[in-house]
Amino acid sequence: MSKRLLLWAVTCALGCGGGSSREIWCSAECAAQDRCQVGALGSVCVESCAAGWQGLDYSAAGANALAPCLSALPCAALLDDGAWQTAYDACWTEAKRDVEVTPRVRGFCTEFSRVWFECGGWFSSEDCERTYALWSDEVLDGLAACGKQTACAVVLACVDGVFAR
Repeated sequence: MSKRLLLWAVTCALGCGGGSSREIWCSAECAAQDRCQVGALGSVCVESCAAGWQGLDYSAAGANALAPCLSALPCAALLDDGAWQTAYDACWTEAKRDVEVTPRVRGFCTEFSRVWFECGGWFSSEDCERTYALWSDEVLDGLAACGKQTACAVVLACVDGVFAR
């Protein structure tokens, strides 16, 4: 476990309050905004972020794995889209190493990796587990439905469709 994740876990145990994956993610980003004094501050930031959320949801484990890195984002990343993407990619890579892989994700990845292989790709079960442990059950359900398709072109289009939401 990374030092940042341990620090985040201790901080949360002392009062971050849990909440939905959106609230966890938003709390972490807002902590960085508070530290850098940009954007809305405190609970207004979290409420605004969670209410305006667009896109797919992370799992609670995924949001908790991303949170320590998000809360420590450099201030420049909050002010520049390119810097944000670079910093977020680094957070994503770190979170993949730290996230807890659940039995649900393991079961999903056993099947999904097989389907991916049959369609000419390579996605090891371990890589799948580390990547998809960050995503919500809704995302996994959508991807599992894709894996039930018989034509690889349909599988790939379906996967693209899940992430285009």
